[in-house]
Amino acid sequence: MNLRTARLLLRPFRPDDVDDALAYRDDSEFARFLPNIPQPFTRRHAQAFVARNMDEPWESMPTFAVVFEDRVIGTVNLEIDTKTRTGDVSGCRAVPRWHLGDGTRW
Repeated sequence: MNLRTARLLLRPFRPDDVDDALAYRDDSEFARFLPNIPQPFTRRHAQAFVARNMDEPWESMPTFAVVFEDRVIGTVNLEIDTKTRTGDVSGCRAVPRWHLGDGTRW
């Protein structure tokens, strides 16, 4: 499933997202708030990250790659509890997309 906004595409991860994942996740400022991200973040880490996001069950834990100008710049994660029909949304984005000051969140 793909979702589109005026500037972004949210889509499932693909094997060719490894280079983009490596680019934005191998950043100590990015990882500062996410202690589960090793630093340095290597190609092997990026490959595992992409594979894990591709393998998660879409029905209960879909993870979207956030694409801006044809590059993956982050993720949006949904965690769905089908029993209670509730969910949590989380996400992250590459450091260059932080604090843009233009009123956008991404």
